[in-house]
Amino acid sequence: MHLAYIVAFVAIIITFILSAVFLAISVLLGDICQVQTVISANWTIALGDDAKIVDACFKNQSLVDVLHLSDQFAFADKITFPKIDLSKMLDFSSFSSFSSTIGSTNTSTFSLDPTLIQTFVDALNTQTTVNAGGCVVTDGRYSAANLLTPWTANSDPAPAPSQPPDGYMQNRYNVK
Repeated sequence: MHLAYIVAFVAIIITFILSAVFLAISVLLGDICQVQTVISANWTIALGDDAKIVDACFKNQSLVDVLHLSDQFAFADKITFPKIDLSKMLDFSSFSSFSSTIGSTNTSTFSLDPTLIQTFVDALNTQTTVNAGGCVVTDGRYSAANLLTPWTANSDPAPAPSQPPDGYMQNRYNVK
């Protein structure tokens, strides 16, 4: 029987401790509902002055006004934007005129005397028959007809398509 009294006494003490804990928790939870109602209206109570930003977000207010930055951003009316005339900016008639001029360019555009072409070919033939420093080349058969395909005048095979006629001439007469 003494064992029953001891067990009952311990059970009563544990019950009182548990009821005290549950009573404290219920008081806190009851107060949390009230605190939540108060804080949702004004977050600065719980978080201090920096909570103005959170408050503004919940109240759908402008952060610029809440942080008193309106004066710093009130410069938009002081900026003058230039008036843009797109029709004038996108007028490409001068380019069209330039394109027409370039498109109509031919040999008559430049005032080159056609009789001078033979003089230039003769000078080329004279210079390509000169033996210079171990380079013995017996050329000198260039004419106005084969000037753009000089390998045909020298009975050489055509170079690679990527090599232009001036590249052929440089390779042929380059003294190393």
